[in-house]
Amino acid sequence: MKHKKGLIVFTTLFSVVVFLAIFLMMWFWGDSYDDFGNNFREEVAIPGLDEGACPQGLATANHKLYNKSGEVEFVLDAEGNPTNQAKMQEYYFISAYFKDKPSRIYVTGRTSGYLGYVSLYRGGEPFYGHVGGVATNGTVFWIGSESTVYCIKRTVNDYDNAVDEIIRLSLKNSELELKCGTTTSFEVNGSASFINYYKTSSSSGTTTERLYVGEFYRAGNYETPKNHHVTLPDGSVNRAFMYEYNISSSTEYGLTVISSNDKLNKQVPKVQNIYSIPDRIQGVARVSGSAETNKGDTLILSQSYGLVNSEIILYNFKTIEQSGNRVLYTTFDSKGFEYPDVTYGGVRPYYDTGVHVYYVYGNSRSKTVNNEGNTIYPSFIRSYSLPSMSEGLAVSSDDRVNILFESSAKKYKAFVRQPLDKVYSFRPSHI
Repeated sequence: MKHKKGLIVFTTLFSVVVFLAIFLMMWFWGDSYDDFGNNFREEVAIPGLDEGACPQGLATANHKLYNKSGEVEFVLDAEGNPTNQAKMQEYYFISAYFKDKPSRIYVTGRTSGYLGYVSLYRGGEPFYGHVGGVATNGTVFWIGSESTVYCIKRTVNDYDNAVDEIIRLSLKNSELELKCGTTTSFEVNGSASFINYYKTSSSSGTTTERLYVGEFYRAGNYETPKNHHVTLPDGSVNRAFMYEYNISSSTEYGLTVISSNDKLNKQVPKVQNIYSIPDRIQGVARVSGSAETNKGDTLILSQSYGLVNSEIILYNFKTIEQSGNRVLYTTFDSKGFEYPDVTYGGVRPYYDTGVHVYYVYGNSRSKTVNNEGNTIYPSFIRSYSLPSMSEGLAVSSDDRVNILFESSAKKYKAFVRQPLDKVYSFRPSHI
């Protein structure tokens, strides 16, 4: 009898071990990423991982090329002498938070490699925020953390602008004071989970510049306001908003503010449009595409959470902007879009009734007819399935879309199928 019981126990344990072994094998080696292998390439290494950095936001900018001593590198003439023309290169800016250190912005040159980092401070105190997104137009920096966007313009007069300062200070691993000079911040209606800067120029010379700030939704632990939950024409539901701002060099925010009015107690960046986006979005980019082929103007979203595969989702921005794909925000809140910390005529908060909400949705190109009989079109183009934990997106000067991953952070690395310690990029095939 004892022998039989022992055999049963052994068989049970052996079965459990075999099951766990098969599960682990399937977990770590049972998936493939054909999209990833065929369409994406490595760009630069993600810095700070050995120190415990959790990468979050990604931005790119062309700027003067500095050597390790912080000196500008100049173009040489035919005789090998330096001219007054500075060499340029593309820089990657990666925001990251830590368990026990102030949050940082890491700086890496696309050709020169890793430079260093700046630690973020606010009001003289170390800043430990989540720093979920970072963006720059080459002059101003915007950093999203929790419900706040921090704007860094000129901080020290010895530098040309904030981007110049961050690059040069990163060579010294210096600390950057967030709250000085014209630096300021503003609250968003929701959370500032990710940020992206977009710029394009038309053949007529007109330049369009936008800043996109979006929130992350996941049921149970990352909820959003109920009036951000939008039922779409195909019956599906989006539960997060992304805000669009216009760029303006004349304001302390680097953004267009609410029109001047004696009844307003303060000026804050004006939300131009709202985009209703899917759940679990970690990053956004917009690519203008090719004017010659009349293709492009694509909205790209980075979708991920936990250990499941990431999705990079592409939408046709021109389709999103069709009038049939939008409604006034007052459809969801009759008072209008709320600016909670702004007083209008002695009454707080201030509501804007002219803001539209655009639908970002669809998983096919089939058309749908809404209740008013207007034909509308889902804007979905395609998606790519990638390894887990995709984060911020940024478009480089050659129109490649760059993707940051969090999967090689110390707190996650042991559990993911394919930890990635590089920034990867791809070029949308339809552009």
